[in-house]
Amino acid sequence: DLTFEPAASIAVPLVLRTQGELAQDLALSSPLVLSPERVTVRGPESALSGLDALPVEPFDLEQVRESGVYRLQVDTTGLAGARVDPTEAVIGVRVEPLEERVLSGVEVRADPPPGQPEVRVEPQSIQLRLTGARTLVTSMDLSLLRVSVAPESLSDLVSGEVRRARLQIE
Repeated sequence: DLTFEPAASIAVPLVLRTQGELAQDLALSSPLVLSPERVTVRGPESALSGLDALPVEPFDLEQVRESGVYRLQVDTTGLAGARVDPTEAVIGVRVEPLEERVLSGVEVRADPPPGQPEVRVEPQSIQLRLTGARTLVTSMDLSLLRVSVAPESLSDLVSGEVRRARLQIE
């Protein structure tokens, strides 16, 4: 017996999966960019039912030694009878040497919720270590850096109470 089924065509986003880690002396200087972002899948409606995304083969960060463009195959497992176009994607990778910057004397702020008493923070300043891609670390505008006690750590404080608190860095 020969049976027919309605055909369908849908556009679905590609999903990037990574594995491994960059070499210790490198850092990403921008997000990984996958192109195209979407592919077209054509085939039997039953094969496409519930399909909301397609992964590309895992990208191994350990193979990256310099910035560049890398080719990845779209994973079509389970799509028998369907056609994917395109079947390949490229990923743009930008890496730079890893840089470390130490900032001393960074003030820690504590802004208690309205109606709560003022809070004294100890230590009043901390040392921060920034690690990342050279241009990102060296060009960071330190006037925008803010270290504060997490607001939820300050609620319902009682006078004289000592509490260990989580810090937020913005």
